[in-house]
Order: sequence, then C-alpha cells, then structure tokens
Amino acid sequence: MPPRSRSSSTDGAAKILTKPLDDLNVWRPASPKDRSRGPEAGGSKDPDPDGPVQGPKKDPLTTYSDDSDALNRYLRTLNKKDYSEEDRKRFNELAGDVSKRLDELPKRPGTTYRGAPGGEWLDKVKKDGIYSDPAFMSSSTDRRTAERFKAIATGAFGGERKDGVMITVDGRNGRDIMGQSSAAHQREVLFDQGSLFKVKDKYKDGDTTFLHLEELT
Repeated sequence: MPPRSRSSSTDGAAKILTKPLDDLNVWRPASPKDRSRGPEAGGSKDPDPDGPVQGPKKDPLTTYSDDSDALNRYLRTLNKKDYSEEDRKRFNELAGDVSKRLDELPKRPGTTYRGAPGGEWLDKVKKDGIYSDPAFMSSSTDRRTAERFKAIATGAFGGERKDGVMITVDGRNGRDIMGQSSAAHQREVLFDQGSLFKVKDKYKDGDTTFLHLEELT
C-alpha cells in the first residue's frame, strides 16, 4: 500500500501497517467457497477484441494492497444492499480479479502470522472448531510485523487501549504477494476469500488472545 512516506508518527505507522493486515472485525460461520470466477461471481469480463486498445492493466493484487480495508469491509458486510449498485459491482469485480490473480501464483505452504484487534468475533471462535473469514486474510512471514500491527491496532502507542489477537497460521494455499504488493516490506502471504481453517488452539495471556489455525483446503 504509490510509494509511501516513512512517517515516524503513530498515525503514519498505522497507515502503513493496517492496509494489508486489516482487522478481523466481523466473523461468520464457514460456508463452502465459491470457486466460480465468471463475471456473475465477480471478476472482469474478457476485453472486447474489437474495442479500443488499452494500456497495461494494473495488477489486481497491487490495487488490493493499496487499500485492502475497503474491499474486505465490503466482503464482511452481511447486508450488501447498504452499498450502491455501482460500488457492489466495483467490489465484486475486484474481489473476483484478486482471486483469479492468486490462482495464478504458486502456493506458499508454511507458517505465517497475523496480528489484529480483538472483539466480539473472538467469542465465536472455539478450539477444535472451524474458522472462516469471508474476506481475504492477510498474514506475514515475519512474526515481528504481525506483532507491530497488533501493538498499533490495540493502542500501544496512543489512543484507546484494546485487547488484541495474535494468530499463527499453518497454511497450505496462501500466496506470497511481496512482488505485487505496494507494501513489500510486510512480507505478505494472502489467503483467498472464504478460506477454511481448523482452530488448533486458543488461549488468552494478559490482553492478548492467541489462536493457532490450520488451513483445511
């Protein structure tokens, strides 16, 4: 998330960190993933061969990393009628394009980390249960990046203090998007919308809940 200024302020740091590793503010039970990538399920239509010549299209993953919050907030919203028809079309198309682009990248199995604010959504996450985020789920190969995000998001450097969550993810199908992201320093591994995870462990230590997730599909 064009090049960003390296502000030393808390707000500047938060803007840098919170784009790809956005908060998990809404949770809902898992449902089978819609793997259809046709225009009806989101995604751009093939260009008209007789239409005007277009320049190179911006990589959807770069567009996503520029402002992931808006798209993920939309995907987590249960009543999408709150959005205009134009916005729904735009977000559905971008979500489809991001999913297609992820499919084109090699899988990056292994352990990654995610830091986020806590909230009521955590009450629904049970050990040995199933966890699924209807949005794209960001994580980092660098645990310190996730810990810094959690610290900023939970008010460690100012503002209202909140409980946080640290997530360890044993992934199978995440994609390393460092080469496409506008925030490459975050070493992001991105999981597709609706990915399914088993909750291997959950415990709380102080103001932080720790989750251990294992990807199922």
